[in-house]
Amino acid sequence: MLVPTAGPMGPAGPKGDTGAQGEPGPTSGGPAHFSGQGAPPEVLEGAKPGDTWLDTATGIIYTLTADADAARII
Repeated sequence: MLVPTAGPMGPAGPKGDTGAQGEPGPTSGGPAHFSGQGAPPEVLEGAKPGDTWLDTATGIIYTLTADADAARII
């Protein structure tokens, strides 16, 4: 009975073509997370109620609201 045996590995082949661009993933419906030094700015472009702001200087996390005392949501 003959038993096949593997020989030495050959050289690597040429690099293949780049594949097609994949489909975009789904848009998140959950809260977005923003960060920077200090409290949230007066205007935070693209933010909505429920998003969060991390003050990178203190580690305090703010939940953004539409209240006058918090960041204005636009």
